[in-house]
Amino acid sequence: MNILRVLLFVIALFPAATQASGLTVRIAPSDVIYTGENNRRIGIHDLMVQTIAVVNESDETVTLRELVLNAEEMGDVILTDRLVARNYAPVWDAFYPYWSTSEAQSADDTLVLFSQVLPKGIVLSPTLDLKPGTAVIVRNRLLAFSGYILPDKVEVRILAHTAEGEEITAVSSIPVQKYIAHNKFRFPLAGRWYVSSSSSIRSHHRARPAHEFALDLMRIGKDGKSYCTDGSFPSDYLAYGEPVYAIADGTVIAAESTIPDTEMPKPGESRPEFARRVLGAMWEKDPSGRVAGGNYVVIQHAGNEYSNYVHLQSGSITVSVGDQVGQGTKIGQVGISGDGFEPHLHFSVSDTPEMNYGHGLPVNFTNVEPVGFSSTLDMSGERLYFSGEFVQTIDED
Repeated sequence: MNILRVLLFVIALFPAATQASGLTVRIAPSDVIYTGENNRRIGIHDLMVQTIAVVNESDETVTLRELVLNAEEMGDVILTDRLVARNYAPVWDAFYPYWSTSEAQSADDTLVLFSQVLPKGIVLSPTLDLKPGTAVIVRNRLLAFSGYILPDKVEVRILAHTAEGEEITAVSSIPVQKYIAHNKFRFPLAGRWYVSSSSSIRSHHRARPAHEFALDLMRIGKDGKSYCTDGSFPSDYLAYGEPVYAIADGTVIAAESTIPDTEMPKPGESRPEFARRVLGAMWEKDPSGRVAGGNYVVIQHAGNEYSNYVHLQSGSITVSVGDQVGQGTKIGQVGISGDGFEPHLHFSVSDTPEMNYGHGLPVNFTNVEPVGFSSTLDMSGERLYFSGEFVQTIDED
């Protein structure tokens, strides 16, 4: 047997995986992933691949075996993340009954991005055996990098096989960037504030694409509480009524000021009890989410950067759509309109006028710094702020 025949024999025993024409990988958001700073001082950055859909548009059943994410820098793989099907199966079993409903796909579209990853006519598969016309979704794959080396691309590769045992693959990729803001931004509040949620992986924001780098900002008193008396009314809270300022020059392109302040928890009422009684009822009464969104202002800045100020006090907004505002202009007051547990400012910057879609953008501020007793050793220079820190505004020369 000559060498050529030996090679052909080996290939026949171990067939290479082939690219499946009907199996595709869809990523959302689909254009770019922005990196975040996990720990700037020691050079750790991270990125979140928000939603991955494996879609079977072929005419045969395909069984998923493995999902592989390769983070690449100049063509070299610098980090690999693997998700084995047998480990993901119990997770999918838990998600499928809810996500497969039209109600969930409408209500959670801003979170999961069903409308972006599921082609028309494709439904979710109850198992990881994808029949023709079905799909499986994987969310929130977080990759962290040390040593100051950042990837420029993430490749998502699906390994699967047909009922006959043919090994197949499906591949997609998405570029990675460190975002550089077009504008110089000032903090939207004045004084000392507590960052209750941020872009860190400890925060619920990081798993929501358009709010990935958003901040929730609260006021905490000397006794460690965010309110005086018993916290039964919005006005009991230290943040309530504090002025909110435009972070840069721009044009007001959206505003809502008619949503009433949300009822506060009763004394002794737990968060789950309050969520069921007040927040759940809010969504049941208005499934569109308009009331749950609360009062807000959206400002367009140079370079197609949009700042969003959410949960503002009912009736406090002092600007209207079309107004030109300067940096530092008061636009409203901190409130608790919409879906929230207590008065705070939900603030974000994005690349689209629709605040619940598009990309959340990581941005820094020129006039704020961490408070030493609450923060890490990374005390100088502009950086992202994390859940659990106190920050305070400073005077600029």
